[in-house]
Amino acid sequence: MNKITCFFLLVLFSCTSTTDNYDPSKYYDDAQRANVLTGIVTYIFSAPPYTKMQDRFKPEHKAFYDENARKQFSFDRLYVDGKRHFFLVIRPGLGAKEKRAVGGIFDVADDKQFENFREAFVTPLLSDSVARTRGRFLFDQMVKGDLQRYLKMESYVQWPNAISYYDSIDYEWKMDVSRGEGADSLNVDTVRVN
Repeated sequence: MNKITCFFLLVLFSCTSTTDNYDPSKYYDDAQRANVLTGIVTYIFSAPPYTKMQDRFKPEHKAFYDENARKQFSFDRLYVDGKRHFFLVIRPGLGAKEKRAVGGIFDVADDKQFENFREAFVTPLLSDSVARTRGRFLFDQMVKGDLQRYLKMESYVQWPNAISYYDSIDYEWKMDVSRGEGADSLNVDTVRVN
């Protein structure tokens, strides 16, 4: 075998092993993955009709999030390091063909409850394949601890941006009017992820 062939086999092997480390089925069986996805969706999706956002975690809303997780979301990537979980989910956008990639972290407590949940990035509305590709790149950087420098790439990241931040108490993206000139004239709905 020549050196070029060995190099390409080594690159292929390293890419495959990284991808395998990010496969959610490596960490959880089908039922567990469905539960974890529902948990993530509860944090990142809208509240059920006639429900306040702060009430979305109540047990009576689990069926709403189960159904939406199953029908509208895909669990694309997961990396588990002890209790810390890094996730990438593909979520619906405004139109049938538009998607967003959402990446973030959470810890799993001994009682299997989520703790310290935080969205790290949300892509702009994109086609499914582009959202996945960009989301996977950002996810890999997040796992490696090198996400921060990519968050200013507007074609990859819609949130956070110069006037938004993730509120880890309400678990929502919010506008910070102190962060930008003219920010107070923007509609708050531009910060909420649809």
